[in-house]
Amino acid sequence: FEGEDAIWIQEKGSAGTMGHSGLLVQNEKGEWFFFYWGAKEGAPWYDMILGTEAVLIFVKVDTDGLDMTNEEDIREALKQTDVYFGEDPRSGKVTDLCYLKGDYNETYTYLQDMYNSPVRELYSLIYRNCVQQTRWALAKSNLTIAFVSTSIIPNVAYYEIYAWNALQEELNALLTK
Repeated sequence: FEGEDAIWIQEKGSAGTMGHSGLLVQNEKGEWFFFYWGAKEGAPWYDMILGTEAVLIFVKVDTDGLDMTNEEDIREALKQTDVYFGEDPRSGKVTDLCYLKGDYNETYTYLQDMYNSPVRELYSLIYRNCVQQTRWALAKSNLTIAFVSTSIIPNVAYYEIYAWNALQEELNALLTK
């Protein structure tokens, strides 16, 4: 796979059993970037509903010698991001990955702009959580994603995206026969 692909990252056991979603996205140079959106550590539950300070991470990961279509190599690349999480590294929490083949350069640009913006949106479990930010970013490149999944629960959204992506791959395989 070459191009501006994306990989949905899922942690089924995070946030209770609701899960946590993130993203790896490839730019037009073939470089991979890790995206994380979450609430600042220690935020009270009522602030997490109404809106609280967000943590946004958007960093390049070194993929030299790694095959980013291989699950073990993807997990190896994600270990580089643990430094941003202090005592709570995330790479070991990843349970599922969904490789999204396509042109996700607009997703990369959107996330880069969001990261570089002097104004940071608030994190909210209801209206701006990890899965919503991940889905909105992907929808910048593939609007269908915004309609395939509308759940605010990360684990539910992951399964919706995963099923849709599997169907897309099957249809593409049939059409290219």
